[in-house]
Amino acid sequence: MENILYINNTEDQLKFTNSGDKLEIEGYCCHFDRRNLNGEITHFNSFDTFFAAYQKGTIKPKINVEHDNNRIIGGIDDIDRDSTGLYIVAHINKGIPYVSDWLIPNIEAGDINSFSSEGFPVGGYDSIVFNDKDQSYTVLDFMLTAVAIVAHPADTKAEFTVKNYLNTKPTDKEVEEEVKKSKWYLFV
Repeated sequence: MENILYINNTEDQLKFTNSGDKLEIEGYCCHFDRRNLNGEITHFNSFDTFFAAYQKGTIKPKINVEHDNNRIIGGIDDIDRDSTGLYIVAHINKGIPYVSDWLIPNIEAGDINSFSSEGFPVGGYDSIVFNDKDQSYTVLDFMLTAVAIVAHPADTKAEFTVKNYLNTKPTDKEVEEEVKKSKWYLFV
């Protein structure tokens, strides 16, 4: 089981431009200061470590479909954060058969229209605060590794969520090993 933390957005529809050999796509992949369907919350500063690594070029998140890292379909061209959330501009390679035959028609029809972030909490358990009052989890330091195009963001059956992360208790070494062997991003 991969240690992937999903932080999702359900409010914004993706914007896209279909021309040439790439589909340009953009939108929010998470909102700040709001609980998602899995009870996970991030803040503006939750991505400080990620942005430091991203600006140095030591991490390069990719785009996949439904969190399937065997289906890398493109890359992130720009990523920024504002008071609303984490906003990405990305491209999808149209030369991949299931992208041109299945994904793009579903995106254009509006049937697949959301992003979902994935990554891991930097510092393990010390980066997650459980909020007794509303049974949510605040992620203080999140390393974005990929963004998925999803039909249903914040899937409660997702393989890995903050709650599952806390229940399985992977060691920092196990998380580090997952990072090192991942094929969809580079983290040095």
